[in-house]
Amino acid sequence: MVLRERKAAFAEALKALRTNSTAGVLDLSHAGLNAEDAKSLAEALRDNKSLRTSLILAHNQLGDDGTQALCEALKVNDILRQVDLCHNNIR
Repeated sequence: MVLRERKAAFAEALKALRTNSTAGVLDLSHAGLNAEDAKSLAEALRDNKSLRTSLILAHNQLGDDGTQALCEALKVNDILRQVDLCHNNIR
């Protein structure tokens, strides 16, 4: 049940990220996110550069593939200042 609620919250966060032009901090730590979620987030970061300060993704399961997708998105997003990826099974 908790994981389902976290996934629903993640879907809402993605929707907000795509439509919000003034977001400052997005904290998705401990959200149960995986590599596929990271790829969806990466797409949103490429499409919308409104997240101005921090993206906190600590304590998820993004792994190498999810992290690589985020890194590729950050190459075209020069607005975001801080990304926390600690504890994500990254080698």
